[in-house]
Amino acid sequence: ARVEVELADAATRAKALHCAAPLFRFEAGEEVAGRVVVSLAPKSRKAVEHGGVTVQLLGEIVPNVGKSAKVGFLSLSQQLCPAGTLDPQTPLELPFRFESPATDADSFNGINFRCRYFVRAVVAAKSILQSRVMKELELWLVTYQPPPQEPPPQVTFGIGFENVMRVAVVYDKYTYHTKDTVLGTVSFLQVRLDITRMQILLLRRETCQSRTETAIVSKFEVMDGPPVAGECVPVRMNLGCLRLTPTYVDVHGLFSVRYYLNLTIVSPSGQNYFKEQEIVLWRKRPAPQAAAADKAGYGDPPLQRMPPPHYEEVDNDELAT
Repeated sequence: ARVEVELADAATRAKALHCAAPLFRFEAGEEVAGRVVVSLAPKSRKAVEHGGVTVQLLGEIVPNVGKSAKVGFLSLSQQLCPAGTLDPQTPLELPFRFESPATDADSFNGINFRCRYFVRAVVAAKSILQSRVMKELELWLVTYQPPPQEPPPQVTFGIGFENVMRVAVVYDKYTYHTKDTVLGTVSFLQVRLDITRMQILLLRRETCQSRTETAIVSKFEVMDGPPVAGECVPVRMNLGCLRLTPTYVDVHGLFSVRYYLNLTIVSPSGQNYFKEQEIVLWRKRPAPQAAAADKAGYGDPPLQRMPPPHYEEVDNDELAT
């Protein structure tokens, strides 16, 4: 037997094009409907018995490293057809509908794990001498969140070490939507150390099954060369050109995705000093004119694993308030 899964609105539904293969795109909680078509090969002349047809909507976490097993967190099932006989001249066309499924996290392809959703159709075997037939159709899920009820305050912190450098850092807020722009300033209050460069890294930290991996999503060069005491350098990092997910914390007790701004100072000797600040990301529902472009998706920028650093995290100096 042959099995196909067809969506009811496949001809008009947008696809996520940034995946390895284009996937039909759904919003979280959106209805998933279509039909399962079961048929025999064109040259078949004999009817075949089957043990029934079932369709499932599934969500699972797939670790990308190690030998950890897949973990399911969503499982909805419908019996479409009881056991019977499949006629070679008459394919079975079985409609299905999953209304408002609890899909509360994005589809996600990270360096540590994948979060995937898919529809699976199964034709059960009639006897132990037969094998079941199965077909999967993967979907791409996105979630939208409401904006924060109150304007988030700006983030201010200081960096000081060895009484030779003091730096004040200001970010305009700590909560950003995924198409937002990070604004801020880096002020050099005291400079008695040569600096090769300073940069801000946008890091994504993925935790799954007690394993954590950190990826560099983007880099922003604050300066290249030695600064001058009293100098104030503006920061402007556009998030809209990056493919980002919202922040997720301990979803279903299985995984977390967090984002950090990592300010790194590099000395001529190669010693790196850094200070991290977590930011919270949320996805804003696009305006109607921007929805088509947003649904089409963009190419994913290549991610780099954060190398095991010889970094030294510096403590806040007297700049901290």
